[in-house]
Amino acid sequence: MRSKEKLFEAMFIPKDAVCKEYNLTTVGNGQLFVEGVEAVKELSDKQLKLRVRNGFIVVTGERMHVEYYGDSEIMIRGELKAIQLK
Repeated sequence: MRSKEKLFEAMFIPKDAVCKEYNLTTVGNGQLFVEGVEAVKELSDKQLKLRVRNGFIVVTGERMHVEYYGDSEIMIRGELKAIQLK
């Protein structure tokens, strides 16, 4: 861990706020909110591939659609089956 990250951790400042990490929030299996999105690399009703710092988030499911996308945030709705970090 870098010294800057250690300092913020000691000050109880969330890592995602200062180190540009991504954050995932799910509501059941029907909604996903992702913060820290750099780009949407693939989009269909069955699969979504998001570029985030240090990799990708791949979401698979059925009848998925983007409810909101902007300011490095995205909200996805549908029948979510799997979330993979690559």
